[in-house]
Amino acid sequence: MSSYQRAKRIYMLRGSAIVLLGTTFVMLASAYVGQLTQ
Repeated sequence: MSSYQRAKRIYMLRGSAIVLLGTTFVMLASAYVGQLTQ
């Protein structure tokens, strides 16, 4: 049971990290495109 909880926690941490990276990438890309259009 403990190993299952540990794997679940690692999976959730990885998912949140991927979401954070995705949002930062989208924000950086939108800022770069905004600079290009100006």
